[in-house]
Amino acid sequence: MGSGSRWGCVAMSVILLVDDSPEVRELYTDVLERLGHLVIQAVDGAQALVLAREFLPDLVLTDLRLPRMDGCELSRRLRDDPRLHDVPVLLHSAEADPKEPDVTAFLSKPCELSTLEARVTELLEHEPLPDARLRSNFSNRRYAPLPVSMNSY
Repeated sequence: MGSGSRWGCVAMSVILLVDDSPEVRELYTDVLERLGHLVIQAVDGAQALVLAREFLPDLVLTDLRLPRMDGCELSRRLRDDPRLHDVPVLLHSAEADPKEPDVTAFLSKPCELSTLEARVTELLEHEPLPDARLRSNFSNRRYAPLPVSMNSY
């Protein structure tokens, strides 16, 4: 079994959650925080890209259909960034799996919360990140969506 996050365990992972639905963000954040993860929220792909470059998450959980930049485009841009290239991307959608090569895994929406928990845990355990990237100092609080200019990425 892999070590999970670059901190050596799954429980301290930073997850970037991207969804334009406040209800989905709130529900998934509650589930992921209960598992011991720090969750950073973004409302669209453009904002997520900015936050990913700032916080260097261990996993990106993104919806497919998003304003400004969809989940597939976000995945491609993460793969193009040398600091984010190895971050696993879990795409969730009510649509069919787009079979995007830059997406690590797909999860149908809606899904059982236990399925979400299992898939996140599996990806964090089996996708060790090889580098020793430094992250910003985090407090134990939930990060709310931040306004991001289109010129920020």
